[in-house]
Amino acid sequence: MTKESIKTKRILILTAMDVEAAAIFSAFGSKKLVPCSIDLGIDAFLLSSDNVEYWLANMGIGLGSAAITVAILAAKIKPHAIIQLGVAGAVSPSLEIGDAVLATSIIQHDSFFSGENDRELMAPGALYLSTPKEQRENPEFRCSEKLLALFRKNIAPALSIPVHEGLLLSGSEFVGSFASKKALSDRFSKALAVEMESASVAMVARRMSIPTLAVKTIADRLRPDKTIAHDYGRFLDLAAKNAASIAQRLVHLDAASFEGP
Repeated sequence: MTKESIKTKRILILTAMDVEAAAIFSAFGSKKLVPCSIDLGIDAFLLSSDNVEYWLANMGIGLGSAAITVAILAAKIKPHAIIQLGVAGAVSPSLEIGDAVLATSIIQHDSFFSGENDRELMAPGALYLSTPKEQRENPEFRCSEKLLALFRKNIAPALSIPVHEGLLLSGSEFVGSFASKKALSDRFSKALAVEMESASVAMVARRMSIPTLAVKTIADRLRPDKTIAHDYGRFLDLAAKNAASIAQRLVHLDAASFEGP
């Protein structure tokens, strides 16, 4: 496949917090500011290189802000892929500060149907009780196998930080206590980390049939000695810096990297 035969790819890269955006913006170099919704104050930065348009936007914190922002951006930009970068908190004791979590799947941990005798996960934004069981949406969002393969091949080998693959939890709660984290760890035994935006991004991506990926770096550990707030305050900048190192490698990929099955 020649370079001339490869169509331009549009890749939307999302962050949630200003500290994440500031660190990741540095990987973009020269970029153009593009207003996307004047009424809602949603902008994106555009970097064009090697038949790839990289669009970077800051969603704001939380599921609601993420859903609004990514829906508007995806409708306007029509990206070929959506990639989330930023920080998260560990819910597995195997993760250390600055480690990367490559999400193979995402679950909104606080989207539940509470019945008289049971409590079941629901896919966010989908009907549940009035829908036959066999027709209910899967509450687990699978990340794109193609994007996972791209990350494993082109980005992970160049990183100087450990990369862990597995389940990423997402919800409306800022999970800041050991007890709350441990409860999530017990309920979702395969979960690695928790944050507050990815489930909404994955929901919009599913509805619009856009491949998506989330890569998060750890800002606070799972420890019983009440160090979560201390970790977060002390290591947030480091985790954001590690997220920026991922972005720096990502934006040097050409359009051919995003081709294939």
